Amino acid sequence: MNAEEKQLMEYFGLSIFDVAWMQLEYCKTLIPKEVVTVDRETELRKEYEMLKEHREWWTTKLMFSKGDMRKYVELEVAEINDSIHKVNRQLYFYSKGKERETNFEEAKLYPVVGLFENYGIKLDKSGNKRFKCICPFHNETAPSLTIYEESNSWHCFGCNAGSSTIDFVMKMDKCSSLEAARKLVN
Repeated sequence: MNAEEKQLMEYFGLSIFDVAWMQLEYCKTLIPKEVVTVDRETELRKEYEMLKEHREWWTTKLMFSKGDMRKYVELEVAEINDSIHKVNRQLYFYSKGKERETNFEEAKLYPVVGLFENYGIKLDKSGNKRFKCICPFHNETAPSLTIYEESNSWHCFGCNAGSSTIDFVMKMDKCSSLEAARKLVN
């Protein structure tokens, strides 16, 4: 340890252990991280835990700090609190996005034939795993809407509407795709 480092230690009231810990943390940042595909949520949770530990250390340091050192430590704690807040927000939005993704996948699996029957639409069998009905989205006399049970989809040849169960609920209930997915899942 050189004279300059000793002077800084005395000025900031740091022990040799504090300096060693800071150097260790700095060295950890220099170690190249393995290229691993880690789930973003797991990564954020690890970062959150690390920040909490870091805040705890600096908060403990704050109790014994005086003068300029105290101001420095207070700034560190404030910075860490900001970082924790940012990670919490990222975790919140990440979990909401995951929830939406799950809702859409589950909603698409809702049986299309059961869905049409739930809306009171009379279906006529038209071959193997196919049904026909009068389209509820436009006026017609002959059935032009075909339901494909195998692919869990539908298509109207009269108005060219069709797709998944989510699109059907969106058109019938005049709602957003997220609301339609929630209705189908619940």
